[in-house]
Amino acid sequence: MRFAMTDNLATNPKCDIQGALQQFFTMHPAVHLDSHVLDSYQIEMMLLNKKIDIGITSSEIQKDGLQYDFLFNETQCLYCSCHHPILQLKDKIHQDDLYQYQVVDRGLSHPITPINGFPVSANVNTTNMEMTLMLILSTNFIGYLPEHYTQSWVEQGKLVKLPLPELEYHTDFHLTTLASAEHSIASQYLIETILAAHN
Repeated sequence: MRFAMTDNLATNPKCDIQGALQQFFTMHPAVHLDSHVLDSYQIEMMLLNKKIDIGITSSEIQKDGLQYDFLFNETQCLYCSCHHPILQLKDKIHQDDLYQYQVVDRGLSHPITPINGFPVSANVNTTNMEMTLMLILSTNFIGYLPEHYTQSWVEQGKLVKLPLPELEYHTDFHLTTLASAEHSIASQYLIETILAAHN
């Protein structure tokens, strides 16, 4: 079975894919799982090209030919390094202040964010949360990250969530499959198990 999911979901308390996998492998211990961690756009294209069977995606624009079943969500906030110059403004930070700083662009699957269309400078593009974090920690960039993923970095004082609640947003995650696909017994069981774990 071929399975792919987006990165950095393990710290999301709403995500129980691990519980679904535990149940699945208890029932089907001999099934071979070929797994990948990719961005949502890649997962969708692989599903459409029949290169994988099941995906967990967070695309903001859904594609024709795919079936999306809601699983859970997360809150995305703007973060910067504790040394970023925007913090010199302290509590007076306004969204217009973002325009003079580099912002990490989110990529093809995430064009709909609160700052989409803002005149921000974005000469770096990544669909990967790990790379987004590294770029923000480099002190050169501001970017969106999930609240659950940043918790330990904020507690260590290395990351700061910008006081701009109007620019926060929610990302929905879906179990995504090819709408016309005929699933194997094992694939169908994994689909049902993942859905049941999140309802």
